[in-house]
Amino acid sequence: MSQHYFRPVPNTVILMGWDRPLQGYFCVIECGDELLYSNLEDPILDERGGMSGSLDYLLDCVVARGLNVPQEMIAEIKADAAHNIGNREMRWNELSEGVM
Repeated sequence: MSQHYFRPVPNTVILMGWDRPLQGYFCVIECGDELLYSNLEDPILDERGGMSGSLDYLLDCVVARGLNVPQEMIAEIKADAAHNIGNREMRWNELSEGVM
């Protein structure tokens, strides 16, 4: 799976990417020890085994929590899916300005 990490604010990490074996997008948002969102716990995604067929859906989940990710990160995750990339890890600059 591809893994893209972004820290939009101190103590908060967004992990998003493409899961090649499960053929879907995923997203986890943590603030310290607190889990703010996980695609695996999203009841809307239950019928897909917790994976999302839409990156836009997960981006809406990020925005709903008052956060955002860089446009460059979004483009790279979409490219990962288009090329069915696995085993890729990227850590995005914490100072990036990304407004969705």
